[in-house]
Amino acid sequence: MNQERLLRRYQALMGAVPQSVWVMSPGGIVTVLSGGGIAEKLWTPGADTSWMDAVHPKDRDWFQRAWRRATRQRSPLDTIVRVRVDGAVDRFRHVKIIAAPVVDEDGEVEFVGTATDAEEHWRGRMREKLLARMAAVPAARDLSEAFLTTAAAVVPELADAVAIFRVVDGVEAGVRPSGVPAAASQERVGLAPGLPSLPPLDADFVLGPVAQRAIESQEARLLVFPPDGPPGDGLSDVSVRWLREAGATGVALVPVVVDGRTVALATIATCRGNPPRTRQTSRCCGTSSSR
Repeated sequence: MNQERLLRRYQALMGAVPQSVWVMSPGGIVTVLSGGGIAEKLWTPGADTSWMDAVHPKDRDWFQRAWRRATRQRSPLDTIVRVRVDGAVDRFRHVKIIAAPVVDEDGEVEFVGTATDAEEHWRGRMREKLLARMAAVPAARDLSEAFLTTAAAVVPELADAVAIFRVVDGVEAGVRPSGVPAAASQERVGLAPGLPSLPPLDADFVLGPVAQRAIESQEARLLVFPPDGPPGDGLSDVSVRWLREAGATGVALVPVVVDGRTVALATIATCRGNPPRTRQTSRCCGTSSSR
């Protein structure tokens, strides 16, 4: 069988498979060999950027280590990593990367690999992991223990910080006059390494108007902050100060509803330049918090 015929068959095969096939030269230049597949949806670095810039900030350190190990040992790489979507600086998809080294006649090593969309696969596995981690919640002795389990389930994989505030609903208790924001006491928290500790709350701490609306409507709210951090209105002063110090990019406010009554508010933040959560990842976290 001649080389030209083999090449035609190979090209036909590459055009039929759902994976994108790529090659990386010894100099680090990536070339997509087959059109179609996930590569069409991903951001392509320009001349002044590296392909590593396309990787999610949370994944860069470990992925760089894995890649360097593969190149140093000339060994295959098989992993799932978040890669930036074209046209959006804060949207990423999980992509399965499989790569193998190929040594040319001069002894130089290049890598040939495939990239496959793994978003649905990742979500399915993450749901299973969350369900396993949350299995202890129904057996919790009280809400505080349930909150601790919930926070530990999502930090740091899905969020950088989780703070859960028990709502002191004075309106229902007949203590607070109508129209006064609900007060809250800080419950269990989960913080990713490197984040500042949450400040203690005063006895008269009240939630901001955005959180108040989330409690009253019993609907989750997703706030995405501008590059200079959260605005000064809408959230409590204490919250704004901490979010700015932590470099927060967004926060989700999730009411915890028990028997038709909001008993707590979960605040789930992304920080340190990590892209804000999306509504899809919110669903994966299980933002349906009714019991």
